[in-house]
Amino acid sequence: MNRFRAYRYLLGINLPPILGALLFYSYIDLKSHGSISLIDSGEDPFLPLRALVELIGIAYIFIGIQAIIATSIMEFFVLKKWRSFPVRIFSAIGLGILSGATLVELEFVVIGSIVGFFAGLGLIIINRREALVPPQLTETTAL
Repeated sequence: MNRFRAYRYLLGINLPPILGALLFYSYIDLKSHGSISLIDSGEDPFLPLRALVELIGIAYIFIGIQAIIATSIMEFFVLKKWRSFPVRIFSAIGLGILSGATLVELEFVVIGSIVGFFAGLGLIIINRREALVPPQLTETTAL
């Protein structure tokens, strides 16, 4: 496995749970008029931060498998077969929507589409960067 594929897998597996948790935390905080970030935590001033970290951990549990599957589909089918940017990005958004739909609520479908867009964009950027790197000279080609 080359390093760019490893970068794509790291991004594709880690970005969806983290970004999705951040978006969901922001959505809940806005929906509750800032009650999460302004919570009176008494002796624990880091309670909102702890809640966010716990939410990211829960997101890995619920979205981790979907992130692995979506990254594999992007890696082995979409990025290899299609060169068109719109096809690639809409495929990533579709995979994000499907991943969010597994959690059954409309909020997660919207969050999934946003996360799918940014995760797909990251994968496409890394894939294009890989295409710009010239092949390395090996000992057999140098002779």
